[in-house]
Amino acid sequence: MFGLLYLKFRSVVEVGIVLLSPPFALAGGVWLMWWLQYNMSTAVTVGFIVLAGVAVETGVIILVYLDHAYRDRVGAGMMRSRADVDAAVTHGALERVRPTMMTVSALRGTRVRFVENRDRR
Repeated sequence: MFGLLYLKFRSVVEVGIVLLSPPFALAGGVWLMWWLQYNMSTAVTVGFIVLAGVAVETGVIILVYLDHAYRDRVGAGMMRSRADVDAAVTHGALERVRPTMMTVSALRGTRVRFVENRDRR
């Protein structure tokens, strides 16, 4: 996976950012399972696989939008200070908030049945 991401981004730092998102997402999932007292099941395992995929997908898409916003501002000559970089990051992130929330909501909606049918002991 590292090779494919490196071919896309041409930056080890950006590949590292993307590859660090699944461990944090999975750690949050394990913590939430413990907090809600869920047992490990096939549905939960499938959910963790989906979570890892969504974490990587979201990381890639966010970086693409941030790179695009940054390059647009560099091309326009608007990168003169730290505030300009902050504005580019904010602009790139805001472009992606709604589609990301729609994706997460759709995935949550498809998993409601599995959560309702859980086996709590």
